Amino acid sequence: MSTTQDYYHATALAAAAFAVKSLMDDHELRIIDQKDKSSLSKTPSSIINYVKSWDKGPSLNKTRSIRRTETEADKWEKAQMGRIEEKYSKMKAMILDWEKKKKGKVKHNKAVTESELDCKRSNAMQHYREQIDRIEKITGRARAQTENNERNEKLKVGEKANKIRKTGKLPAANFLFICF
Repeated sequence: MSTTQDYYHATALAAAAFAVKSLMDDHELRIIDQKDKSSLSKTPSSIINYVKSWDKGPSLNKTRSIRRTETEADKWEKAQMGRIEEKYSKMKAMILDWEKKKKGKVKHNKAVTESELDCKRSNAMQHYREQIDRIEKITGRARAQTENNERNEKLKVGEKANKIRKTGKLPAANFLFICF
């Protein structure tokens, strides 16, 4: 897989995780809202008393209910913040896990490739040495054969020259080549 495809895969994975987590959170909020509505429907008198306390003007009861609402809001906010932090910490953990897994795989592939390259390099070096040895053997034999042939021809020429010196005549084979 190419690096670009890995990035697309990571993005798709993160988006899918986010979508699943969002759906789960939305479902949990609906359940909580239904519980709140059911508890409100059971105690309508407390709601009516709470609304009436606003109409009376400033009183101790009103400030107490505001503080209670603020603390409930604070509790709700803390709970929501906790859920958000948990959700994103899980997503970050998933991303980190995915990253470690992919990096490990890439490192393993790199090590395998390097070992294969080292093996290929050593095989290429061995092949090179074998070829050089073969070439040196061939050239060594060729040099020896050439030197042997040169020595033999020089000996023949020397023998013929001695024969010519003794007889004073050139060999007949040379005249045939000249005539034609």
